[in-house]
Amino acid sequence: MVYQRLASSHWAQVLKDLVVRHHAETGSPIAQRLLSDWDREIDRFWQICPKEMISRLAHPLSDEAVAKRA
Repeated sequence: MVYQRLASSHWAQVLKDLVVRHHAETGSPIAQRLLSDWDREIDRFWQICPKEMISRLAHPLSDEAVAKRA
């Protein structure tokens, strides 16, 4: 397993979109709290991915890896 803090603007946006959707569908007060202070709360999340899946991801796990591909 690879685990790291979010290091990709792409995956950070995917996460935020999921939290926004969850809040819209459930009215979750926890989701609302996360969204109200997103810039600070995002630093609390970890990204976890099986090593076997890294090469299969449509987008790399870090912005640094994106730059290396270019």
